[in-house]
Amino acid sequence: MGSIINNSQNTDPIVIVGTGPAGIRVANELLELNPIVNIVMFGDEPWEPYDRIALSSLLAGEVRLDEISNRVSSSSVVQHHNCRVVSINKIEKYVADIEGNKQSYSKLILAIGSSAHIPSIPGVNLKNTYTFRKLTDIDHLMARRIRSRCTVIVGGGLLGLEAARAMQKNNTRVIIIEHSTRLMSRQLDDNLAEVLLNEVLRLGIEIRTASQVRNICGEHNVEAVELNTGESIECDSIILATGIRPNKDIALTAGLMVGRGIKVNNTLQTSDPDIFAIGECCEHKGKIYGLVAPGYEQAAVVARFLNNEDAQYLGSITSTKLKVIGLSVKSVGETGDQIDHITDQIVSYKTGKGINRTLVLRHRKLIGAMGIGEWDEFLRIEEAVASKRHFWPWQLGKFSRTGGLWFGENTQQVSSWPATALICNCKGVSRGELSKCISQGVCSIEQLQGETKASTVCGSCKPLLMSLLGESESVKPQIAYKALGILSIIVAMLLSVFLIGKPIPYSESVNSFNLDNLWIDPLIKQITGYAIASLTLIGIVFITLRKRLDVKILGEFCYLRVSHVVLSLLALTLLVVHTGFNWGNNLNFLLLATFIAASIVGVALSLLNANEHKVSPALIKRWRHNISQLHIVVTWPLPVFLGFHITSVYYF
Repeated sequence: MGSIINNSQNTDPIVIVGTGPAGIRVANELLELNPIVNIVMFGDEPWEPYDRIALSSLLAGEVRLDEISNRVSSSSVVQHHNCRVVSINKIEKYVADIEGNKQSYSKLILAIGSSAHIPSIPGVNLKNTYTFRKLTDIDHLMARRIRSRCTVIVGGGLLGLEAARAMQKNNTRVIIIEHSTRLMSRQLDDNLAEVLLNEVLRLGIEIRTASQVRNICGEHNVEAVELNTGESIECDSIILATGIRPNKDIALTAGLMVGRGIKVNNTLQTSDPDIFAIGECCEHKGKIYGLVAPGYEQAAVVARFLNNEDAQYLGSITSTKLKVIGLSVKSVGETGDQIDHITDQIVSYKTGKGINRTLVLRHRKLIGAMGIGEWDEFLRIEEAVASKRHFWPWQLGKFSRTGGLWFGENTQQVSSWPATALICNCKGVSRGELSKCISQGVCSIEQLQGETKASTVCGSCKPLLMSLLGESESVKPQIAYKALGILSIIVAMLLSVFLIGKPIPYSESVNSFNLDNLWIDPLIKQITGYAIASLTLIGIVFITLRKRLDVKILGEFCYLRVSHVVLSLLALTLLVVHTGFNWGNNLNFLLLATFIAASIVGVALSLLNANEHKVSPALIKRWRHNISQLHIVVTWPLPVFLGFHITSVYYF
């Protein structure tokens, strides 16, 4: 008969069942919020907690066992290893372990993870058939790897590929059997999967796609496998990497609501408000996440909820960034088998240097992305997928040509992200809110967290906050920015008068000097006309030489900008004298319209430059690029039209 475990404190502890990544993370989160919190943990493995993600590296001999430990940060936590919890009494609020001992709880957190899926194949229980899920499995495989001459991996997903890489270390023949038509079918489409396939084959690993193991042959030990294609492969070892199944039996027996996993709400509570579930065992809004990152986010939400803070889990965007067979493989959102090839738009980019990228759009909104090789923009791609951002055809065209989505920006800088981009999903804090706080004098991560509550839940966005702090140094006003701004406003006013003003009427008398002589008298008209042409060409030539050729003798660029605006102001003033606000017809009209359009765009650019210290650097960079390009496009016809105008005047 088991006994009740006594607690050193008056209140019952928080009990965590599971010592995997999610279980350890929630314990550490609780301790960070309250170092004296009373925690009791149960784990069913004989090992101290370890990092499950690194198991393939351990099998491959790339890391040692002590390098993958994942311990709780405080020695005050009571831990029971190799002690499986077998039942939950939610009425009397205790759990019972396999020895019959009972542990009472105030709150119970189930982080019981998942188990390897064992397919119903005849012979699956023969000796030398392994799964690839726990440290015990790795222990067995490390001993087997030395003796195995041919190992068959059932499953061509991530785990299968990592197992194949590790088992090949001793020149073992390795064959992957995948029921789908491609490798990593959940993460990659046909094109990217083909790239991966070629790399795997290059390493000497054999692949059988669109194949299933129909039978495992042998009397006591594995001797061969028979495929549905009729092929028989002699082998001495089999590794099953056919997916996972959430552990939910204990919750079902306790009367908790279950579906594919243990059902939870936005605070990760089960149907019993004192029992929580996180990680691979829980089902939130119909989704089960088989990745570590969502489990960490869930752990942070539970910890803060139990600390009486306002925290909710609203779901995770599935994102993987992994090294597979030595290749960098990335995917986020709806990819692989989730793509609807009828309605979804696929945009791809690839080079001969191992860079392959694909975007998935639905109604021009980014819903997924996947790639093989390095991808500098991927951090922002993740945000765009999470926000389902809309992309224009020219952006997609740029991506298909260059592999990048954004024009003239360093997308590795968080400051270049849109103001509406969510940096902290847990608290709903945007990049704009964070930048505003920084501009008001916040200069440390702690102050930023205190002001916005960003990165106070799961902490996954903390690197983004640190990056934003480092990028957000105040921009100093350029020299002579006030003169540039004032002159630009004067030019804008003159342009407004030109646009809305009516032509000055001709005088009725010729007996005395009249104002219309300025644009009627041939000599005066020639003088003003050549002066306008000279000022225009000087402005174009000087600004181009200084900017393109970096000719320092022409002076500092800020002063040249002011001079350029002064020349524009003089040219516009002479244009009033030259035309009397009369736009003319045909070629004369085209010339004047082009000049006015170039001046309008130039004023916009000058005002932007004068106020660059008041706007975010990313916004300045983006708009300066766009307006500069427009200014060039509008200005280049001027010399052509001007030449035709002068020729026509003298000809006629």
